Amino acid sequence: MNKASDNLHAALQRAIAGRPKAGGFPYLAETLRQAGVTHNFWYLPSCQSLYLTEDGPVMTVGAPLVDGMVDVPPFDQDTLITAL
Repeated sequence: MNKASDNLHAALQRAIAGRPKAGGFPYLAETLRQAGVTHNFWYLPSCQSLYLTEDGPVMTVGAPLVDGMVDVPPFDQDTLITAL
């Protein structure tokens, strides 16, 4: 790893260690800001996140939601509300 990814990894670890039981997003955002993250772009279906930092860009890649080709069902607001 390099300085940018080491710094981001350390910031994410601090955010995980100190997160409150509820409402943790503002804590995460402030921890990342203090670590020099200026932008964060999420691509949820592919489980990718691009962090633009003062030390350089860092991409994280997780397991995608699906593998291969799949049909996308139509949007169902009631199902979404129930899930939330």
